[in-house]
Amino acid sequence: MPYRPDGWLASSTNPEHWASFDAVCQKYASVPGQCSGIGFAFREGDGITGIDLDHVIGDDGNIEPWVLRTVEAFNSYTEYSVSGTGMHILCKGAIPDGKRHRRGRRRCMTAGDTSQCRGACSVKRDH
Repeated sequence: MPYRPDGWLASSTNPEHWASFDAVCQKYASVPGQCSGIGFAFREGDGITGIDLDHVIGDDGNIEPWVLRTVEAFNSYTEYSVSGTGMHILCKGAIPDGKRHRRGRRRCMTAGDTSQCRGACSVKRDH
C-alpha cells in the first residue's frame, strides 16, 4: 500500500499524490522500520519500464536460470523485491501498445503502476 510523506494513502495514477525523491527519502529516514521501501510511480512518457519477476528466488536463495538470463539481457538496474522472492528490473523503454503484459511470473510495468524500491541491488550497472 503506497503512502505519501504526509501519511495519507497515495494513488499511483494521481501525480498530485507524488513527492520528490528528497522528500520521500527524508520521511523514510525519519521513521526507521515503519516503511518497507520507497515507491516509484511509472508515468506516461517518462521512458521508464519495469519488469516484475514474481516468485523466482527459492527458499535456498537460488535464482532460477531463466531469470538470470532475463536480467543479463536487459542489462539494467535490478533489485530484489520486498518479499525477497522476486526481482524488479527498471530500464529505459516503453511497451509498444502501452498495455500491461503478464506472462507466467513476468509482468511489464508501465504508466499507472508502481514499484517499491528498497535499494537491495542484485545487479549494479554503469547506466
